[in-house]
Amino acid sequence: MLTFNNKNRFNVMVGTSRETKGGISTVIESYIHSGFFSKYYVCYIASHCDGTFFDKLKCALDGLFKILNVLLTFRSNVFHFHVASRSSFWRKTIFIILAKLLNKKIIFHLHGAEFKLFYEEELSWFGRAVASAVMNRADVILALSPSWAEWLSTCATKPKIIVLENSIAPLSLPTSDSLNTKQLLFLGRIGARKGFWDLLISLKSLHDRGVDFNFVAGGDGEIEKAKALVLEYGLQDKVKFVGWVRNIQKLELLGSSSIFLLPSYNEGMPMSVLEAMAAGVPIVSTKIGGIPEQITDGVEGYLIEPGDTTALTDRLEMLLSNPALQKKMSVCCVAKFNRCFSTDVVLPKLEVIYDDLLSDNFRD
Repeated sequence: MLTFNNKNRFNVMVGTSRETKGGISTVIESYIHSGFFSKYYVCYIASHCDGTFFDKLKCALDGLFKILNVLLTFRSNVFHFHVASRSSFWRKTIFIILAKLLNKKIIFHLHGAEFKLFYEEELSWFGRAVASAVMNRADVILALSPSWAEWLSTCATKPKIIVLENSIAPLSLPTSDSLNTKQLLFLGRIGARKGFWDLLISLKSLHDRGVDFNFVAGGDGEIEKAKALVLEYGLQDKVKFVGWVRNIQKLELLGSSSIFLLPSYNEGMPMSVLEAMAAGVPIVSTKIGGIPEQITDGVEGYLIEPGDTTALTDRLEMLLSNPALQKKMSVCCVAKFNRCFSTDVVLPKLEVIYDDLLSDNFRD
């Protein structure tokens, strides 16, 4: 049974389970730990989880039941939906329609790295019309970067579109003298979208050039294929797979690594890049999604075109051979994180959005 402290200020946030691996759950945890949930009496409802088809179906049905319970039982004000592509979008479509039928305020918070691909190439003209109609039912659309906001303005014309960057709290890294200026780090889902196969090709090129390094991959996904390629490329002494990492293990890896790698093909505003910035780890990534808003090429790291393994190899060799450059970029990473992406900076923007929507509700 759902109970709340203050029905007049009670708000609902809907997204993937807090236990799910990925960026949205990291965003949610940052909101909770910053005190945002308690300040705005937010009830979080999971509509998706990791696991089998039946696990996901059960979670979706449980989420639907809880949302119906909230809509019919409580005076809830703002419904804040965290949305990705494909099935995530269609699940939220059902919830958005139900909430709007009862005149609730809607925030459509887009995270999906492949949403543009989904909208422009995978949907039929009718599907695009439905998707645009759903987005136009929102009161506010939150985009992770200015480039995403500009694109979204071509899909939805009625809602207010606001840029709200992903954020995390400043990190407290374990006290250690174990920084390895030759250690490369990857955190994420191992596969083609994250550019992991390009990454292994570049590591082979580095090895062939005689460059000294070691590489740690933290994540799930196509691990067996990755291990097979490591053997094929003769990198078994250079590469270590540690599985999906959280909490202290993640902090230890960030604290001991000198370069973070994410040569993705599609991204929104990856949380792993923010975590690397907060930890002062220079980043080599790609010019896609919101990453150019996170990283300025040559300042906090380097940006390349997706699939350009030669450029990736060259940038890695440059950084690995120059600890002073690593240190300079590390300082820039922390400075930009504190200036642009800390929860202390970003969450006040979300508070303004909630306050405006709640004021509208009370005027109604």
